[in-house]
Amino acid sequence: MPMNMGGGITMHINDDSIRAENLKLRGTLARAVRDTVVQNHLTQVEAAERLGISQPRVSALLKGKAGAFRVDSLVNMALRLA
Repeated sequence: MPMNMGGGITMHINDDSIRAENLKLRGTLARAVRDTVVQNHLTQVEAAERLGISQPRVSALLKGKAGAFRVDSLVNMALRLA
């Protein structure tokens, strides 16, 4: 898909590349949130309360299921732990 980058520069980005980068970003964010939860010795219930999600969602996060979360949700979780 062509993307105008301004100044007459057009990049062609395929959907697979976008999905791959999105998943890498989700993984990075999920690891940061998980690491903060672990370093602060939060229980899953405590983490759920601070993150604004359910305990089963915390469990999925701690198991590395980054694909189950949207990037914006992971950013919001990281900010809640900051």
